[in-house]
Amino acid sequence: MFNALVFQYPIRIPERFALVIRSLLTQEGICMSLEPDFKFLEVAYPYIAKRLLTDDDPALRERLLQMLFRDGKFQWKRCENLLALAKDAGGQKLDMSDTLIDGTRFLLSSQSDAESFRLQLLNAFTEDGRLHLDEVASIANLMENELSPSKVLQTIATDFPSLSRKALLQWSEDVLKDPARKSP
Repeated sequence: MFNALVFQYPIRIPERFALVIRSLLTQEGICMSLEPDFKFLEVAYPYIAKRLLTDDDPALRERLLQMLFRDGKFQWKRCENLLALAKDAGGQKLDMSDTLIDGTRFLLSSQSDAESFRLQLLNAFTEDGRLHLDEVASIANLMENELSPSKVLQTIATDFPSLSRKALLQWSEDVLKDPARKSP
């Protein structure tokens, strides 16, 4: 079916994407010939969810944010589903520590998009005229065994002086630049 669409419409697919698609279709064909009821995507989803949640690649982190925020609204259920799927991925334990650490660093940074992300998060916690404490608790429960508290605390203790210094410097620059501020 995919080949028919490609030939029917003038679609040009970059070579590396075509090779990835071909390899996935080949793998799915092999799996289905061995087990006709095999659902390739059901096996792939947990792996993809785990990569989205734990990989430090900036493109994947951006994609994760795009998935979690739709039309400016946080998708609570999608976040829960991603966490549940990632926990089902075989192999190693899901360690969300680095993701939490990177997210905290980003939230506390003075990067231009960090401020808009902080506002998006604040809106997510308070949208629809209520605090989303049940959703936060549900996500926290899903992540309970997926964090290394000692790793997170050690990183926070190490990074706190530098991050707080940067935040205070940024805040003081913002205050000094504020045109509404009256001089004494």
